[in-house]
Amino acid sequence: MTDAYANNDSVSGRRSRSRSCSREYRAIYALTFPVFFLAACAKRIAAPANTNNDRSIYGEAKKLASASIPMAFMG
Repeated sequence: MTDAYANNDSVSGRRSRSRSCSREYRAIYALTFPVFFLAACAKRIAAPANTNNDRSIYGEAKKLASASIPMAFMG
């Protein structure tokens, strides 16, 4: 029976770490999103007028943030 309890402790420990990482990710995302939004605006302004922009500026910023921020959690 003690093995079952030990297994539950390790599962809850993983959940706790996962929640902690999730909170950190959301906090970093919220803090850095304005930077990515400004980068998307600058990219849109600097692009030629005939460039086909399928995404909104918000969509571009979200794509940039979602691609860049997970790299901080690797390793």
